[in-house]
Amino acid sequence: MSSPCRIPLEPAFESALIVVEGSVVVEGEAQVPGGLVYLGTGRSELTLGGAPRGRVMVLGGVPLEEPLLMGWNFVVRDADELEDAFRSWSADDGRFGTVHGARSARIPSPRPRAR
Repeated sequence: MSSPCRIPLEPAFESALIVVEGSVVVEGEAQVPGGLVYLGTGRSELTLGGAPRGRVMVLGGVPLEEPLLMGWNFVVRDADELEDAFRSWSADDGRFGTVHGARSARIPSPRPRAR
């Protein structure tokens, strides 16, 4: 991605970007794999720069109309749902399916903090 790359976006969508490989410059700031760059709404285009072979994944969709709470990898509506998600994950009760990855063991979730 040595020369600028332009990606069209739907302005009504809420968008985010994840760097998958390499280093990518988003709005003048270098981004590396492992983080999410929140782009918000109202954008018709995103211009990226960076090292050759940089790869990104752009996510987007209609914005959610209600406030959300995030704890660890759980996105929920309220503290009760957060506790339920934590219990399900910890019990490996099938709610989240099987997650395959580089690690052989299931990653334990930290206990959500009461709010």
